Amino acid sequence: CCSNEELPQLPETPAIRRGLRVLMLELDIPERDLRKMYKYWLEVDRDGSGSVDLFELLMWFDFERTEFMVNTFKLLDADGSG
Repeated sequence: CCSNEELPQLPETPAIRRGLRVLMLELDIPERDLRKMYKYWLEVDRDGSGSVDLFELLMWFDFERTEFMVNTFKLLDADGSG
């Protein structure tokens, strides 16, 4: 996908760093792969809010807004925070 120069740095927020450590250690996901995933997250999060809402997700995947998509998103976003 990308050279190291093209990959964004991971967030430095303590809570996020703790979660990233869990992913790296317990799931054996290398930091480079996390940086790739974060790059896509930043592309999906069009408004830069740090969360992804239904509209952003639909735009990213080029899906139509249907009742099924709305209900699926609600399942994934259990707390409604995006």
